[in-house]
Amino acid sequence: MTSSRTMPDTRYSSPPKEPEPIRTSRALALLPLRLFLGVTFLYAGMQKLTDPNFLRPGNPDFIGQQILTFAQTSPLSTLLLQVAEPHAILSGQVIAYGELALGLGALLGLLLRPASFFGLLLNILLWLSASWSVYPYFYGSDIVFACCWLVLLLNGPHGTGLPTLDEVFFTPVLMRRKAQRRESAARTFSLLLGLPLAPALTRTAYSQVNTITRRGFLWGALAGGISVAVMATLGNLLQASRQANVSIANQVTPTVSTPPGSTATATSVGSPSNGAIARVSDVQLNSALPFIDAGSGQNALLIHLDSNQFVAYSARCTHAGCTVSYDSDSKLIVCPCHGASYDPAKQAEVVRPPARRPLASIPIHVDSATGEILPG
Repeated sequence: MTSSRTMPDTRYSSPPKEPEPIRTSRALALLPLRLFLGVTFLYAGMQKLTDPNFLRPGNPDFIGQQILTFAQTSPLSTLLLQVAEPHAILSGQVIAYGELALGLGALLGLLLRPASFFGLLLNILLWLSASWSVYPYFYGSDIVFACCWLVLLLNGPHGTGLPTLDEVFFTPVLMRRKAQRRESAARTFSLLLGLPLAPALTRTAYSQVNTITRRGFLWGALAGGISVAVMATLGNLLQASRQANVSIANQVTPTVSTPPGSTATATSVGSPSNGAIARVSDVQLNSALPFIDAGSGQNALLIHLDSNQFVAYSARCTHAGCTVSYDSDSKLIVCPCHGASYDPAKQAEVVRPPARRPLASIPIHVDSATGEILPG
């Protein structure tokens, strides 16, 4: 005899529900990443747009000058020199406003998957240009940002902790489609926007989802608005602080600054004539004097070598832009951020990575009649 018992049909049964703590933790898993990318790119765009030198030709911080510097080692040098540099201001505006758009897209969830794609593309380009000379590669941030955007691109807005404008705007668009067209529209939205839109979504379920997303969107919009206001305020404060520091540095008499363990002796600077950096007697042998380069308005170092020669270099590290100082014990210029060092006696060539390019040299000459050290 054969048994009449049949196996239950489970083809259309619902999968077992996960415990609430697990669902909650998964729903919030990508929230820190989304907030970090949103706030960081929003700040990056504002910082560029509030920097008066970023789009000002002739300044060392001008985007065109940065592009020329990147092109020296970048595998994209042809693209940088033939396309980006001739249209430097436009390139800078595209980067700055693009970062603003990416930041807002991440925070508000507006076209989050397309924003993630362009964020990935932007950071790959920056990795191949601005960060290409960084060694080892993991010291550069652009490749890390590219991987972060890739995660959001693959995931889409679902499970990122906060509702998104994509869910608020495009779910009603789907529901207005006729039933026979709703399935194809749902597949399109799922591919382009990453939304898990079920074509068989009922009106009741849609109403419940819509109510939740509207409430959550109000909180998200409030958080996004506060973030924008905070970033704008920080950008203005940083710009005001930068201008104040340059002004103070031009007015206050500089003194020798040496790192811990250094044997260099601080010397007081007299009152050289207008335009002079210092007098020969102001800088002892094997010591350095920080000053503001009149041509660029940036920090610089005047160094009195053991050979009794004077040299001057930019104090901006070519690796990550930190301010370097002179160590009289090692007779090297040292970066406090990542340990890069340069030899001032050999055109500031790199002695220790991660930097790969020497410091920018500043031309100076000594007036034998007055004993003053002058630029140029």
